[in-house]
Amino acid sequence: MTHLRKIMLEELRPLSQERYLLRYNPLIDVEGARKMPQVRKLKVGTQAGANPNEMVISVWIPRVANDLRSIDRLLPELNQELATRWPVKSIHRSRWMRNPVDPTHWELNFIVELAKPIITVVGAAMANEAVRWFRKRFPGSKKRSKQHKKLSIRPPTEHKIGLMMVENRAFIERIAWYTVGIVNLLVDVDYQKKTMADGLGTGTACTWKGHRLILTAEHVIAKAEPKDLAFLLRVDEAINWEGMGKPEKVVERVSLPVERIVRCMEHDLAAIVLRTEELTPFHMQFCELPEHLSKRRTAKRKGSLILLGFPSDRIFDVSKIKTANAEAYYHAARPTILTGTIAKPRKNLSSAYQQKRDVLLHYTPTDPQMKPFGFSGAAAWSERAERSGILWTAESVVFGVLTHAFMTPKLLRVVGGPTVKQFLQDSFPSP
Repeated sequence: MTHLRKIMLEELRPLSQERYLLRYNPLIDVEGARKMPQVRKLKVGTQAGANPNEMVISVWIPRVANDLRSIDRLLPELNQELATRWPVKSIHRSRWMRNPVDPTHWELNFIVELAKPIITVVGAAMANEAVRWFRKRFPGSKKRSKQHKKLSIRPPTEHKIGLMMVENRAFIERIAWYTVGIVNLLVDVDYQKKTMADGLGTGTACTWKGHRLILTAEHVIAKAEPKDLAFLLRVDEAINWEGMGKPEKVVERVSLPVERIVRCMEHDLAAIVLRTEELTPFHMQFCELPEHLSKRRTAKRKGSLILLGFPSDRIFDVSKIKTANAEAYYHAARPTILTGTIAKPRKNLSSAYQQKRDVLLHYTPTDPQMKPFGFSGAAAWSERAERSGILWTAESVVFGVLTHAFMTPKLLRVVGGPTVKQFLQDSFPSP
């Protein structure tokens, strides 16, 4: 939990609405994303240090009616054709040849120099267009001897650690629309010291069987009633990434039309149900469940899961206001990206961990001083294993909900997708 406002009172009594102000800073602080891999287009047969603005297209061309000089003379034509649709600067043939003694085919590698990196699927589309051009200009390239492998395109290679940087940003832009900060008003009241403070957690805007709700951890809500909650919503259409030089925007928290709160203390899950007909004024998007909910507790793709939340260590002071009987401190919450790889199950961790329900993530932030408090209730996101179309789109899947942190072994507990689904099914039974 994060203390967002601390007010010293001469006597504890309800405050006016303006004193409940919490400001939200939409500048994304990408924890761990600074070291996310760059887009890489690796040369065939070279090491990983190759120029990231180059990609290789390999084609097999019959030797009978073609020589290397005639092939090279036509490359400017290919360059001009590809440059009308893609950021192509130049194309040249690599001197390095595979199987140069083959009597029937040239097996050639063509280096495409790019003005800027492109994502994998766009590079593959460009390579396909180039191969079609070669087949048209050099007939017979489809006729290959049996000793050759099927004509292949060597697409840009993704870094093994995770998503490419371009795709990663698109992925984060998508989940930022669904991520909501949850402010629990007066969660911490100390009558002896005459103080009260807000608490902060994270939730995910979802739809389930016609209901619009915010999925989070039960302990983020605690005993709060609908009137005791406020929310931090996304403001801009695009994230203000660090290093872009744009001024930070700070906006007020909002009150959403909460119909009721559904709690599950057993699994530490909660759903804040919203009144759909009253959501029009709010800048929100909702993740459709169960379509985008993981069916298992294992990830098919290698790499890290991604969480977006509001850690207490990224909160900073905005202003201080004194009144006759109180001092109010106003703070801004900065949303932060956290990545984590799946850890092996632990047998002797604690009773709070259930191996058949939970998934453990390694907590290894770039800043070792940053605590995970404030990420509670955040969705752990993964990419859909099977992409639905030819062109790549940011298809995010809720892998689970973060509910607990084990600080000594530096592990995060995520309640897996199957348990989340069961909670929602029980909470919203079919009519």
